Amino acid sequence: MGTCTPNPALGVTAVSSGALDGTTEQLTAAGLAAFPELKGPVPMDTGTFGAAAQLVSGMAVTPLLEDSANHVLASVYQHPSTDTQAGVAELSLTFNYNASSLQWLLLSPGLINWSERHASRPLPQLLSAQDIDDVFIADNEWSSQYQCTPGATEPPDYTCPTGVANNPADTPPDVQMSAADVAYVAAWEKQTGITLNLAFNGVGACSAPSTTTESSANCTGSTPVNGTTYTDPGVDVDPSNPDDAGFVNALAR
Repeated sequence: MGTCTPNPALGVTAVSSGALDGTTEQLTAAGLAAFPELKGPVPMDTGTFGAAAQLVSGMAVTPLLEDSANHVLASVYQHPSTDTQAGVAELSLTFNYNASSLQWLLLSPGLINWSERHASRPLPQLLSAQDIDDVFIADNEWSSQYQCTPGATEPPDYTCPTGVANNPADTPPDVQMSAADVAYVAAWEKQTGITLNLAFNGVGACSAPSTTTESSANCTGSTPVNGTTYTDPGVDVDPSNPDDAGFVNALAR
């Protein structure tokens, strides 16, 4: 089960994407069977972004939630017997949510029940992994005072109290990891057995405030992808860039 963009490998391809604020989606017959706690309509809360999809012909995919144009927003793909994941069912949600989103509050009991019914092992033994993106650049800091992220902009943190989101007076400065943070995370992975996957995004690894503070990252070369060659731009040297060589070097080891 996961939240993702429509994936043809899971039987759905994107038709459109954008804000779903205020829209109301409908559970299909299969969706009503999967979520017997609900009667059908699922309102999307403010701040919801999603991608509507259509089914891939010939694939064993079952739509659970559709928009007013009968485009799919939730579906289950059943891996065939010839697949290396034979017998596995994957549930895809192609819209976002947070802990207080109305759609999550409505769907979460059924989603958890679905996961438990389709788990080949007891739920506490299921494997878990987390994808981390844009780790080389600074990010908005969580406010312990307001229990939200005031500096978030795309989208804003709608869980912030009124007047707090994007208010400079209430926004902690952006923060960036350090070499010590990398060591802490590596030790945490060993202790918990949970692996953090670093998404293939090197933005920030090849920037430095001066030529004497460059990291050991390989910032030159080129890579062919589907007939197109992408050339690395080299190191971006600018006095306004943070000196993150120690952090980059620690993470690249």
